[in-house]
Amino acid sequence: MSDLAGSRDERVAVVGIGADGWAGLAEPARAALRSAEVVMGGPRHLALLPPPGKGWRANGSRGRRR
Repeated sequence: MSDLAGSRDERVAVVGIGADGWAGLAEPARAALRSAEVVMGGPRHLALLPPPGKGWRANGSRGRRR
């Protein structure tokens, strides 16, 4: 059986962000975002995050792209 996703270590993290933005995220959520290749969300939610980190891009409807 072939593995279509590549490495079996690949994961999808779902992080909910509130009106308090980055400051309101627990460290595991921040770590997931820092290590992400792609961060998806609406423009309002993406605007609550710091600028995209090295190696990842934000992708959302009219969101910031790198």
